Amino acid sequence: MFRFKCLFRFLAVWFGIIAILSISSASTFASEKPEIFVQLGHSGPVHSIAVSPDGRYALSGAMDNVLKQWDMVTGREMKTFRGHTNYITAVAISRDGKYAASASADDTILLWKIETGRAMKTFSDENDVTAVIFSPEGDVVTGNFSGAVKIWNIHTGSHRELKNDFRGAVLGLMFLPGGKQLVVGRKSGFSVVDVQADREERSFGAQSDKKVETISFSPDGRYALMGRFWSFILWDVQAGKEIRTFKGHSNTVNSLSFSPDGKHIVSGGADHTVRTWDAATGKELRMIYLGAYGFEVTSVAVSPDGKQMLSGCENGSIKVWDIFGKGDAYVHALGGAKQRVTAMALSKDGRHALTGSEGGAFTLWDMHAGKELWTLKDKNDINSIVFSPQGQYFLTAGGETVKVWDAKKGALVKSFKQPEGGSYPISNARTVAYSSDGKYAVSGGRGNLMLLDMEELRELRVMPLDDNKFVEAVAISPDVRYAASGGGIIRNLKLWDIRTGRNVWTADHGSFIYAIDFSPNGRYIVSGAQEYSAITAINTLKLWDVENGRELRNFSSYKKSIYAAKFSPDGRYLFTGGDELKLWNVSTGREVLTFEGHVDLIRSVTFAGDGRYLLSAGWDSTMRIWDASSGKEVGQFISFTDGEWIVMTPEGYFNASPNGAKHLNVRVGNNVYGIDQFYAKFYRPELVQLALAGKALPQG
Repeated sequence: MFRFKCLFRFLAVWFGIIAILSISSASTFASEKPEIFVQLGHSGPVHSIAVSPDGRYALSGAMDNVLKQWDMVTGREMKTFRGHTNYITAVAISRDGKYAASASADDTILLWKIETGRAMKTFSDENDVTAVIFSPEGDVVTGNFSGAVKIWNIHTGSHRELKNDFRGAVLGLMFLPGGKQLVVGRKSGFSVVDVQADREERSFGAQSDKKVETISFSPDGRYALMGRFWSFILWDVQAGKEIRTFKGHSNTVNSLSFSPDGKHIVSGGADHTVRTWDAATGKELRMIYLGAYGFEVTSVAVSPDGKQMLSGCENGSIKVWDIFGKGDAYVHALGGAKQRVTAMALSKDGRHALTGSEGGAFTLWDMHAGKELWTLKDKNDINSIVFSPQGQYFLTAGGETVKVWDAKKGALVKSFKQPEGGSYPISNARTVAYSSDGKYAVSGGRGNLMLLDMEELRELRVMPLDDNKFVEAVAISPDVRYAASGGGIIRNLKLWDIRTGRNVWTADHGSFIYAIDFSPNGRYIVSGAQEYSAITAINTLKLWDVENGRELRNFSSYKKSIYAAKFSPDGRYLFTGGDELKLWNVSTGREVLTFEGHVDLIRSVTFAGDGRYLLSAGWDSTMRIWDASSGKEVGQFISFTDGEWIVMTPEGYFNASPNGAKHLNVRVGNNVYGIDQFYAKFYRPELVQLALAGKALPQG
């Protein structure tokens, strides 16, 4: 009887604890508003990965200017840290795991509190910052492209610059045991510096050709790795001697990392491989080919327990691998099965939209119902896509061909090979435009334009460029008299007579043109260009007179890159995308609105709903619809490489394919969950349709 009483008391206490925890959890959910977000990961090459000291999370920095936090166990994206204005070059985590430092090509270092994802301090350098670590005392130590090394006080923001002449960009930093000596790795070799005395004690590993791509150190500071071309070298730091060279990669070694015990080395390269090596013997232990998973490997890291390695790729993907597992030892991905959107088009009636992607996928969306209708796959990247005015056809440009498709069936009707011209190593069919009457299309490629008869589906004329460069943007005037062209490596805007193929006039924009549009009345042309350089900055958005090619306006001397531009139906406004998404007043040249949401390059823009709404699409894998008057996002459309799709409102309500919800995360406070326990509340296709129709959503 006594045993049963004890058991009863034990169970009562146990269930009481569970009840308290459940109430606490429910209270957390009730007090914290859940944030629904799509797990997209990075949209550009991952340059740096760091794992927390306890191995619970990882941080990654990439070309898309953001830092992301990942749960190492579940693979879920936890937070996105925004603050840099250029790509991130290096990431470090403090020894207590509470803080992070990120270095960037925007000449700054940001100090973050990891728990909140907020930037605490900004340290400004005068050059691209290429390396960052925390000192034993908790200060931030950085190296930049010019070779300068600085120690930043995290409390005051003041810094001390070491006076040694560091020759060449700093690629790696490491404190030796005791914290008094700092090893600086750069393209020209290594230096060991007495930090307090500010004196270089010795140097080794001199590289006269400075062809070093990456540098890494063992956790105890005894060894250093230097990647050069297709191989890398192991150095003894104390002795300053080369131990051995590791060969095996068939292209540039981009990143190197030691295991915590220093016994293994992980390397990643431009040959699309991750390799593990025995540090003592130089023997290659495993090679994992990532050709089936992504692009070239741009960064690697090893977990603190030495059991897992991480690889970051050129396409923004991050994979976790079991170092000692069998086969390819794949564990899971950090990020989503996303694809960059490179082109977008809207049907004339606004009912359907098309998105084209890197990798050749293109998707037809029902803009009223808020759902995907179908996705097709071509063998080439989709560089450009456009509907016919009547909506029965659409055109794609990619690879070497321009293709005509049946819009309802998604069936290929005919292919046209873009004529050869020029010698640039890019796909030939770069851009395509339809005439307003549906009779013609013009495509641009290497060294020429091609005019197509869309009624008889035949080639009419080839218009060669006198400068033999390639075309990135074309447009046809509303009266179908002219075509305009511009492109990469070519700074000229050209106007062509469609009937004769004659070049009417040529104007110098000053930089590489990626966007062109005619005003609805046909009197003006707008051209958008790539930012040239900080030294020779040019105005990237210009308005031209069609009659004589004279420049009329430069839109507030705007100097950031523009890759898409579209006039409003009434010609009063201009919508542009590129580094930023903006609405402009054409008559004054002044900015009206800036739209916040995209986190990478915006490649396509257009007006919808008689100008009430705006559409944009870009490399962050999303197509977004905006309210033109308020600048607020209405919804976003995402198609994944695994065949799933999601359409979601800013409030988190979504419509999705049967398994599309697996790409959604829910953040409650500092915790991230799957969508399962929130599915019933947020899977609301009827509310998505309501939002897309411009109607107010119910509160609560």
